[in-house]
Amino acid sequence: MRTATKILQTTGMIASLAAAAAMALAMGATTCLAESATKPAAPNTFVSKKDGFSLAVPATWDKLENQPGIAVFFLEPQEDTSDAFRENVNVVVEALPAGMNLDAYAAATLKALPTMLKEFKLVSSQKVKLGKLTAQRILMRHKSGIYDFKGLCYVVVSGGRGYSLTCTAPVDKYPSHEKEFENICKTFQAFEANSAQAGLFTSEKDGFSITGPNTWDMRESLMGMTVVFLEPLANKSDTFHENVNVVVEMLPAGMDLDGYVKANLAGVAKALKGFKVVSSASAKIGKNTAQRMVYQHNTTGTNLKVLLYVVVSGGRGYSITCTSSPQQYPSHERIFEDICKTFETAASPVKAGAKESTKDGTKMSPSSL
Repeated sequence: MRTATKILQTTGMIASLAAAAAMALAMGATTCLAESATKPAAPNTFVSKKDGFSLAVPATWDKLENQPGIAVFFLEPQEDTSDAFRENVNVVVEALPAGMNLDAYAAATLKALPTMLKEFKLVSSQKVKLGKLTAQRILMRHKSGIYDFKGLCYVVVSGGRGYSLTCTAPVDKYPSHEKEFENICKTFQAFEANSAQAGLFTSEKDGFSITGPNTWDMRESLMGMTVVFLEPLANKSDTFHENVNVVVEMLPAGMDLDGYVKANLAGVAKALKGFKVVSSASAKIGKNTAQRMVYQHNTTGTNLKVLLYVVVSGGRGYSITCTSSPQQYPSHERIFEDICKTFETAASPVKAGAKESTKDGTKMSPSSL
């Protein structure tokens, strides 16, 4: 509940390229990845029932899942200790506005790329076949730090989702990797996502469950949030994903709901521009007593209205944050309430007051997007 960011309309490929370059650069100098990556087991095919796709990679490549904004990330092993960059392939998936087709999605991606990537240069862009799917094949160059990269990207639209398969290598090494990249991309398959389970999220570690709408996109371990549900954009002019997210943190021994709410309100008031509490009252979510708050704030010029439920259970503080524009809030409040009502806590194996690290090394996480 300390900071806030917003989710505006973006293309998955931008997040994919930026994250892939940063991750591969950071990991290139390491020789042991036991703590951060695991080698995929045979037959080396990654399947996501939630996102409705599969992809196969060489047996020797390392695999990372649940990286911020990336469904799966594969890294080629280092050639030797002097190899500073690990060629990589990653897949980004995002829910699309109703009716958005491949042409529109590819056009939006190509329009945004030059604004996001340093010295971006489009080498080629053409519509091709990727197995049974029609795709946009994009070849590009850009820079990151001291590196000059060449990237191959296949953009696919299927089942209301946009898929970006991005393959990256330094310019001088790209020619020797292009065939391998193409062979990996050719294994990509899209299928109907598991809609029956798509909206249910359960965390045994954090001791809670919550269910979002089946039509909303669900992301895990993103920017300090345990889970976030993103509503698809309504149309091409829609620029904000209404969303619900859950942040969990360990509390000092003896901290109750009142103490947690007061501590967080003090921090939020300092962190959020134009912060104003609209209402605050005690409430019930299932078996849990909660504090229900509605507040407003401004993030980089965008006014936002937030419904927040705060729960303390089992030595943990839970923040269930539902964010919308003020204009859309009246039509979304009932949806937000219905989602929050599905929240349940369970016994957690971690004792109250115990220290628990997060992937980004911090305890506090964003609350409203």
